[in-house]
Amino acid sequence: MLAGTHTGNPEVALIPRPDGFSHATTWKELSLADVVPHSSQLHRAEPIQTRASEPSVPPPHSDSDYEWLIEVLDGLTDFVHRCEHRGNLTLTKEVKPWVSALLSELFYIVGENARDPLASLDTFACLLIEDYEEKHLRNTFRDESEPIAHVPKLDINEWAAHAFFSIGCILWEGGRTEKALAAYDEAIRMPALFGHSTSVAQRNLAHVYNNRGNIRNNLRQHEAALADYDEAIRLNPRFAEAYRNRGVTHAYLSKQASALADLDEATRLKPELGRSLQTYIEAWKIA
Repeated sequence: MLAGTHTGNPEVALIPRPDGFSHATTWKELSLADVVPHSSQLHRAEPIQTRASEPSVPPPHSDSDYEWLIEVLDGLTDFVHRCEHRGNLTLTKEVKPWVSALLSELFYIVGENARDPLASLDTFACLLIEDYEEKHLRNTFRDESEPIAHVPKLDINEWAAHAFFSIGCILWEGGRTEKALAAYDEAIRMPALFGHSTSVAQRNLAHVYNNRGNIRNNLRQHEAALADYDEAIRLNPRFAEAYRNRGVTHAYLSKQASALADLDEATRLKPELGRSLQTYIEAWKIA
């Protein structure tokens, strides 16, 4: 079940250097870049990992794995919508067995691998159980001084948003476009519903907008994609990959000046990215 989930390769060359090209076709050789989520992004600012934003062929997991994850997504979405009326993410007696069963399954998938894409979902489920038992069982079954789960004490809403983000990334990689978009939508809704408090959480929300923009580009919803990149850059003005993706989109729409401005900014922010972009930037400038 989702064993060995793909975590991306920071060394992958997302932009092949062409031997020869024309101005009209150069932009087609630039792929969009997704951010690959892992839960350590919520502890500290780390260099991000990226991969080309497109479904893998063949998908890295089985159909039954994706069906299971879609069921998890649907269950989590229903849970969050119920919590919306209460104003906070808390378990009820009726939902607790489902979350407990999910946590048991995640134990075998994630283990102690903090960089597993589903690690944030595992932590979110763990925090829900801990919160429930602290409220309902602390005087009966356990010593109050002993925590149930040794997990970082970040805002539970931040873990929930990152869990939806991770699910969306896995589903998009597996070609489940509609459900991937739904997961990203839920990740983006979380701050409006329950709030988020840290600069790290804001940076991670920028990653969600970036990845959703890439899917919208894939669906030829280019103006909507540009709006997502705009928001990603507003949330994190130093987000080089978002500038790069927005530049590629401007190029597709034949907005050469805007494309060059964004790709130049991506180069300024991340020189190692710029080495790959330089061939295309120079070609457009002299075209």
